[in-house]
Amino acid sequence: MKKVFGLIGFLALIISGTAFAQTSQQHDVTVTIPSFFQIRMVDGSGTPVTGALDSVDFDYNANAASFIANTMLPPTNTGFNWDDVEVSSNDGAWEVTLQVSGTDEANFAWGTKVGVDANTDNAFDFNLADDAVVDAGTGSTSGWESLGFGPDDFRVRFDGTEAADATGFTVTVTYTIAAP
Repeated sequence: MKKVFGLIGFLALIISGTAFAQTSQQHDVTVTIPSFFQIRMVDGSGTPVTGALDSVDFDYNANAASFIANTMLPPTNTGFNWDDVEVSSNDGAWEVTLQVSGTDEANFAWGTKVGVDANTDNAFDFNLADDAVVDAGTGSTSGWESLGFGPDDFRVRFDGTEAADATGFTVTVTYTIAAP
């Protein structure tokens, strides 16, 4: 008899648990994922560069022997601590622009003299008269995506109208990634 009451109690407990388990509630949950755009400079192994980036130098005297007016000349220094520009985004579209700001614009028109010439197909051949779009994506990136150019791809055009300056001219190139 004790076993029967124990079995009945056990079955009652299972049935009541089943009744509780069949009770359901619904809750609306909203998840908002903001869009993001990221850009970074990496070294030859794909490691992000921290700290100051090596400058890209152009020496008119070093290029004087090969100087032809309006020819885009490569940098005279090598061995940079950065090698590539990478972007990441979860948004539907993005574009990377370069903007130039330099010293002594009256004597050295940076916007028309600095450009980028990457890869053998000249995919990024342009001058920087204003903000220059260097690459555009139509969808989200899958992690980090290389733009495929670095400091070795920068060029400067000497046309013979540049004023002499013993200290040289300095320019800053700013990379920006944003929605178009």
